[in-house]
Amino acid sequence: MVMWVDKARSRAGRRACGGPTACRGFTVIELMVVLTVSVILMAVAAPAFQPIVQANRTLTEMNTLTASMRVARAEALRQGLPVTLCASTNGTSCSGANTWQGGWILFVDQDANRAVDTGDRIVRVQPGFSGGDVVSASNTTSGVTFSRDGFAFNLGAAVTWTIRTTPVSNAATRCVVLNRVGRVQERAYDGSACT
Repeated sequence: MVMWVDKARSRAGRRACGGPTACRGFTVIELMVVLTVSVILMAVAAPAFQPIVQANRTLTEMNTLTASMRVARAEALRQGLPVTLCASTNGTSCSGANTWQGGWILFVDQDANRAVDTGDRIVRVQPGFSGGDVVSASNTTSGVTFSRDGFAFNLGAAVTWTIRTTPVSNAATRCVVLNRVGRVQERAYDGSACT
């Protein structure tokens, strides 16, 4: 009885499709129409995602820089020695430039001269950013040294790192501000300055 029901269903399915091969898939024309519509939709939607991608990338870069500053300050407090965070393109010495997109290093700077000398220990190396963004520090700041008390003692005033996309998008621009007390703040960009 069960086999008869299955055979009956099978015959009914063949009749509804018009034969055994009529319900097997798409025609080439249907497939080409679907692909064409998909390509048009992607071409229209892709530019709309660029600002979102840029904003997320600069947010990640800002968080990376902020975290390095906090680690440098915490390391100085923990070890009771000066710790320097400086721009570096090679991961072994400070570059002396106020552009930080090429990367930076964090090291125990025993004589607080903002240079990696014999006896100084590199704690962290941050490689450069690959997205083409530009990270520049105000006041031509190429490095910051935190004292064993957690103060950024070689700053004349608060320093602002501005992270800009290439091409520049004000909506995606981010700022990190460090004051002499060692306080790190992430700030918004209003189109002309960090607020």
